[in-house]
Amino acid sequence: MTEKSMALSALVVQHPPQAAQLVLMFHGEFTTARAMLPCAQALAATFPQAMVACIEAPYAAADESRRQWWPETDSVPDEDAWQALVREAMAPFLQTIAYWQKASGVGPEATALVGFGQGATLVLESTQVKPAPASRVMAIAGRFADLPEDDRYRGTIHFLHGKNDATVPYQYTLEAAYHLRDMGMDLTAKVIPLVGHELHPEFVEATVQQLSQHISRHLLIEAGQSAQPPAQQAE
Repeated sequence: MTEKSMALSALVVQHPPQAAQLVLMFHGEFTTARAMLPCAQALAATFPQAMVACIEAPYAAADESRRQWWPETDSVPDEDAWQALVREAMAPFLQTIAYWQKASGVGPEATALVGFGQGATLVLESTQVKPAPASRVMAIAGRFADLPEDDRYRGTIHFLHGKNDATVPYQYTLEAAYHLRDMGMDLTAKVIPLVGHELHPEFVEATVQQLSQHISRHLLIEAGQSAQPPAQQAE
């Protein structure tokens, strides 16, 4: 994608003159950037110094008024084929993040990525890139393509899922949460009853709460270590 197309394919909700944070929203399959507006507007109100933008996926769905993050296939892909589609989508996805970081003047340490469905899969996979493009990711109704094999990501991963989700079953979130916890990574996970595959108002509320209130355990550990008095040398 060219820089011009990246700019035109986004819905900028808030753009302060000197942004202190960057929040990028990535919609789900068969929708558009506008689908993320309720969440984007809530985050903009909570973070007035943040640049907030909803990014439009690059590929048209069968209904050309709707978009998706990887090309339409003739049949439902099996797991291996689906993982390959995700991997191919990562390069332009990361280029898009880099473009908006340059445009906002905000680096990875103050960048948050929020994704739903396909968008959630991409923000989760971004945590396995080195260096990671964001310090916080929020995955709503999505899943990893491949569970992480190491704990390289030093940011925070937030999961939200509806228990009635028939498109991406919530068990994927539970599996990932236990896996990351066992590796000592920083995460939160919330499964909401009676909610399906939709950007439910409870997801919006939980996204605002987690991104505004959660303090990374890695930061707490580092702060505790820096507060310890230096070890005395033996005489």
